[in-house]
Amino acid sequence: MKPELSYIDLSRIDTYVERMGVEFYDVRVEIVDHIASIMEQQIANQPHKPFKQIFDETLAQFDNFDYLVAEKQEQVARQYNRYFWQSMGAFFSWPKIVFTFLLIWGIYSILEKMDAAALQNLEESFFLTYLIPVAYVLFFHWRNNKEVNKLTTSNHVIWYFWLITISHIFNILTRFVEDYHQRYTLLFATIYGLTILLVWAVVASYEKLRSYGRNKYLAHFN
Repeated sequence: MKPELSYIDLSRIDTYVERMGVEFYDVRVEIVDHIASIMEQQIANQPHKPFKQIFDETLAQFDNFDYLVAEKQEQVARQYNRYFWQSMGAFFSWPKIVFTFLLIWGIYSILEKMDAAALQNLEESFFLTYLIPVAYVLFFHWRNNKEVNKLTTSNHVIWYFWLITISHIFNILTRFVEDYHQRYTLLFATIYGLTILLVWAVVASYEKLRSYGRNKYLAHFN
């Protein structure tokens, strides 16, 4: 039976990895697992060799972490990307599809009844939509700064572009609606509705991804 390192041994490896400058905790966990697996194999192959010697010799092999960090970052990123797109697919369930049709129909009904003056007022009021992404981005940074063990999910924000540009998209679209909404009302309503739904899906999937990463890694050695 292959021996397993104790919690204290794993913590010592983690401390060593952290001192080597590995910032994100999920990458550290993957590196610790990698080093621990090598140590456990060495112990199994050389049962009479002192544990401290195996421990020190194995750590000495990893005096340069650059290649290992790059490898584990890519491994973690692949895992997160797979989970994110699975969450995106799961988001578009039947209730969401029904909601999308209702949302588009609601927007269509509103646009159909609006005249040029009302559309002008709508365009001028879109500056208020900047408050939503700004508030979320501020919350995002506040939450990350508060965390002790940061994961790579706090570094790669794939939905950031959408949050920042959503107001611009709506603003530009509304200018076209002013000129062409009588002819293409359904098309504009569909674009409005799908844009809102897509932003919702991306943010919801990111939040699920963040919870997944924290549940998997932060209790890893407990």
